[in-house]
Amino acid sequence: MTLDSLYMLAMHAAHLSDPGEFFRVARPVLLEETGADAMLVFFHDCSRECLVAPFLYNLLPNASLEEIVLSYEEPLIKDLLIGRKAYSRPEGEKRLLAGMLSELFLPVMTPDQVLGCLYLGHHEPQAWQEPLVQKAELLCHFLVTPMQRIHWEEHSRRTHDLLNAFREQYLYILDTIPLPALVADPGRDSIEEANLSLLQWLHYSRSSLFNHRLSQVFPDMPVLQQQANLWPPQPTTLQVRNGLGKLSEGRAFVSPTSESYKDRKILVFLPDELDPGAAAGSTESESFLHALSHDLKTPIQSLKSYVTLLREEYSAQIPESAMTYVERMEVNLEQMEALITHLLDLSRVGKIETHMESVDSAVILKNALDTLSGLLEHRSVNLIIDASLPSIYCDVDQMTRVFTNLITNALKSTAAVSMPSIEIGCNALQQEYEFYVKDNGVGVPAPLQSQIFDLFFSHDGVARHKSTGLGLTIVKRIVERHHGRIWVESQEGKGAIFKFTLPMHSATEQITLD
Repeated sequence: MTLDSLYMLAMHAAHLSDPGEFFRVARPVLLEETGADAMLVFFHDCSRECLVAPFLYNLLPNASLEEIVLSYEEPLIKDLLIGRKAYSRPEGEKRLLAGMLSELFLPVMTPDQVLGCLYLGHHEPQAWQEPLVQKAELLCHFLVTPMQRIHWEEHSRRTHDLLNAFREQYLYILDTIPLPALVADPGRDSIEEANLSLLQWLHYSRSSLFNHRLSQVFPDMPVLQQQANLWPPQPTTLQVRNGLGKLSEGRAFVSPTSESYKDRKILVFLPDELDPGAAAGSTESESFLHALSHDLKTPIQSLKSYVTLLREEYSAQIPESAMTYVERMEVNLEQMEALITHLLDLSRVGKIETHMESVDSAVILKNALDTLSGLLEHRSVNLIIDASLPSIYCDVDQMTRVFTNLITNALKSTAAVSMPSIEIGCNALQQEYEFYVKDNGVGVPAPLQSQIFDLFFSHDGVARHKSTGLGLTIVKRIVERHHGRIWVESQEGKGAIFKFTLPMHSATEQITLD
């Protein structure tokens, strides 16, 4: 082995950034120094569980081949990847390349991992004696840097593909929403994404919209900034300039994309013909909510799978700064999934088949408490339950949801109380039962008590718990379908009592749910 050959390999490894170019230049040197008749470079593909020799870095024996693969089932894998030592194929074992009577596989490795291997073939039998093997092992050290570049390029490509797939799914979700929606960064006065519904509503082409500053399309920037950090988002009126230059007003929900990244905002508009509040309780509105939430379930679950894959399989290759974005994705997806789940539940209240029966309300309450056992186990809550709860005629699943949501609301309201207390009971009136769920939490201010059952409403006292603003809306819908009423009695800072009534129907009476 000449010093000139070693110097040439070292210089090429240091200065040639393209691994393919390095192996093209290094191949004749390696063949000459080892006396081999054939040479292949395999890199370790962990995701496919194999060693791969692609045509990009090799002269394959057949021009039609794209790669040669050695699976983990090959006998040599144990020596190469686990033993981290050279492997010479014994006589009688199938040869990798035709005509090669001697074959040697040498690991290319760092102290931390085996990056791949160098294959050397010889037409003569028993060609790989110890001095030549040691010489080949020394030459493998010059292959580490280019082999690392192969791994970096492969990880970079896969990470890029995953992020592109995430972006495509994200854009798919945006376009699936039948309401006009926009993603913007008010701090930079820029528009980042818009769905097809918004483009049609405002009469913009995609290119013309992105040529505008955010303030040119939405002049009410102070109002937008004021509403943008509320969770759940509250409907607000914004001035909008359409693609024809006409200035009008539109109702919109404005929200940050996540709690940790508040610069980017999502705006979802409610044109009059699509305003859910204008048609609350109608069959058309319920069908709209059901279709919307159902269609969004699949892409959300797919996005969660991509994020999980990024975190579990590629966390070592993703820079720490980029992992912050993965964490933000998870926060956004959890919030979006909770919102969609509650929207789906709300739409089902008026669509699913009901099963009315006479049942002890204590059994229903127990079902609700069993559902919340995970939350209650981590909270020191003084739970007071009326021992004389009556039998009622209802749909058990829906009424269980009523108690579950009301108790969940009480748990959120008492989160900051040192000695939280929740009381659940019932009073028998003349023709109806009056149930109540009482807590000693933050309470509900008087001006907000008439709005607390509205769609997406959540007051500041529980906003930090990331309520979707749908739990009490679902409760109200179920109670009213059972011909009952629901309201709240509260003083701010002194807790709240949520009360609802149910008729005293017997099991023999027929009730049609509204």
